[in-house]
Amino acid sequence: MGKFMPMRKMYVLLGLLSVPFLLPAQNIVSVGAGTDLHIAAGTSFYAGGLVLEPSSSFVLNNNQLTRGSTVSQFTVNAYASRVYSFGNLTAPFTGSIRFYYDDGELNGLAETGLIINDYNGTYWQALTTAGYDDGANYVQTQPLSNVQLRELALSDALHTLPLQWGPVAAWRQGSAVQVQWTTRQESLVRDFIVERSLDARSWLPVSSAVAANNNSGENSYRQQDAAAPAGRLYYRIRQTDIDGRSTYSAVASVAAGLMPALYVFPNPTAESFRLQGMDAGDIVKVELFAANGARVQQWQKPQTQYNIATLSQGIYQLTVELRNGERRHFKLNKY
Repeated sequence: MGKFMPMRKMYVLLGLLSVPFLLPAQNIVSVGAGTDLHIAAGTSFYAGGLVLEPSSSFVLNNNQLTRGSTVSQFTVNAYASRVYSFGNLTAPFTGSIRFYYDDGELNGLAETGLIINDYNGTYWQALTTAGYDDGANYVQTQPLSNVQLRELALSDALHTLPLQWGPVAAWRQGSAVQVQWTTRQESLVRDFIVERSLDARSWLPVSSAVAANNNSGENSYRQQDAAAPAGRLYYRIRQTDIDGRSTYSAVASVAAGLMPALYVFPNPTAESFRLQGMDAGDIVKVELFAANGARVQQWQKPQTQYNIATLSQGIYQLTVELRNGERRHFKLNKY
């Protein structure tokens, strides 16, 4: 005789839910363990101002939907003070979503630019808007495909919830430095520019603008700093949105490389000398000292030729400060 197997509870929502209804604030829908809530394809499921319209059957189990006023996942951008949160990440949803709101919840956001943002358990992604109705106060997405839902919030289309920076890495390869970075949830990003610093305080761009992929998944980029100095270097990435706003990645550092040999020519000399064997950009400062230790001349930037015609004959000490902090010393014979 076969064993009796307990049946799993199942609820099916069909076309009966064609008229909006409001469920209690905060906890809107609760589906316990061992219970399935099936929302059939073509059904409009209204839940406290959030409408799910699946184009293929959508199932909720061991989950709850609540409505609050703040997001639990970090964002620096303004959003409406109506947020829908699922207790657990849902199964993939295919269909469209409608999000109702009150004017007083917009926090200054323009209704004409509202867009629904979904936190899918890993990152925020903007769901493309099909239309909005500022009379009935709702935003409707375009048809979605296999989107997992965790938290839903409204923001302005030009101020979508921010991208997530992934790792930034930099390493020397020959005389150049390779810089690589990753991002997630790109939306309305214009471009990226690699910046370099010698002291992690003052920054200069070292690459042309790299166009953004604007994919919600992981994006990977790589650029080369072909003119990298030999000293310790710092790199970061500046991201700029289409509206001109910018954010910065974390900073990656690169250890000092070997500086090439440096030569003083001619030596001895009567009027001037040159520094050869090294890029001028690697030279920070040049100083000349007399035999008694007194500094008799100083150059704060590299020169094509260093003029010493007015100095007396004798032996001088030449000190050259390099970008990597190294100081090199030479004896200079002036006749």
